[in-house]
Order: sequence, then C-alpha cells, then structure tokens
Amino acid sequence: MKAIDIIGKKFGRLTVISFSHSNGYRKYFLCKCECGKEKIIYKGSLLSGRTLSCGCFQKEQAKKYNTLPDDRGRLHQILAHMILRCEDKTNNRYHRYGARGITVCDEWKKDPESFCKWALSHGYSPGLTIDRIDNNKGYFPDNCRWSTPYEQARNMSKNVYITYNGKTQTLKDWSKELGIKNTTLHNRIHYYGWSIEKAFTTPVRPY
Repeated sequence: MKAIDIIGKKFGRLTVISFSHSNGYRKYFLCKCECGKEKIIYKGSLLSGRTLSCGCFQKEQAKKYNTLPDDRGRLHQILAHMILRCEDKTNNRYHRYGARGITVCDEWKKDPESFCKWALSHGYSPGLTIDRIDNNKGYFPDNCRWSTPYEQARNMSKNVYITYNGKTQTLKDWSKELGIKNTTLHNRIHYYGWSIEKAFTTPVRPY
C-alpha cells in the first residue's frame, strides 16, 4: 500500500491530513483529531487500531466511566478491530465479515464513546468477548452481547440456520443430509466465501 493511500481517511476520531516522514520502513502521518489537536502518528498504529484519537478518548473514558486503563485500552481495540474486519479489504478476516455484508453501526463508528458506554452498561468484563447474537447481522446494540469463549463458540456461524431450496435447518443438519462434513460446509461458506448453492452442490474431492 502506498503512503498516500490513507490520506483523507478516518480512523476513529483521527483524520489523516498528510504524510509526515519515514523512519526506515516506518511511515508517519500528520493527523487531526475531532477535538482539534494535531498529532503525528505511526501508520501501523492507525491501521491496527492501536491509536484512534490524540489521547482525548482515553481521558474522557477515565473521567466519565472510571474504568481501569486496561479496560479502556481493550474496548478501544475491540471497536477498532470490528471496524477493520468489516471495512478493510486487506484485513485477513474481511472475507468472514465485510465480504458477507457485516457492518459496524454508524453510532459506534462515529462516536467510540457510545460503544464504551454501551459495553460498560451491558455486562462487559475483561474476560469476555463481543458476540453477535445473529451472525448474519452486523455489530449494533441490539445484536451484540458479551460472552465467554465457550458461549461464543456455541454461537458460531455453523450453528446458524440456513435456507436452501425452500428448506431451513442448521448447518449440522444440512451436513447429515448432504453427506458432507460440517467443517467442510462451514469453511466453504464462511472461510472461502462460497455461495450456499456452490457449497452444497460441489462434490468433495477424495484425498
């Protein structure tokens, strides 16, 4: 990706204004925060979601919600990674999210503070991860919850009901009916991005 590719783009509260300088392979950009402050930031920190404000966001969270530094940082990164896997086509998980039409609601994207407020009032704790109730829908308040790794595993995409030729059932049931392994169908649909028709009708190659 060329250095100028991110100029004009927004990462959290930061808008990239111009290229600043390079330090070896590391490229730095001048960014303007929504609070009005300008700051030079490493490109990798913007793309990874480690930096989404000039520092004002963390200060506001500490003042308003009295959360621990680790909590603030984690929520900040959770939101950033949600946005990246839904919008950045170069992200290694985009095919499972953005390519399937999964989005992050404008409320959370435009105002990270609203995401923190929702998280802290809906059961957030450091040991939990954000989970979509309906895996075919995006990240928005009514479709998200905080779950343990075990609970989230139970809600994986392979447990979602799928309709094909007018019939609706779980992927596990389709696996039994079609004689194709559950993991094979799951990978075809959610990893490789195949259509339901192609995933269900393509014969499995013998080893």
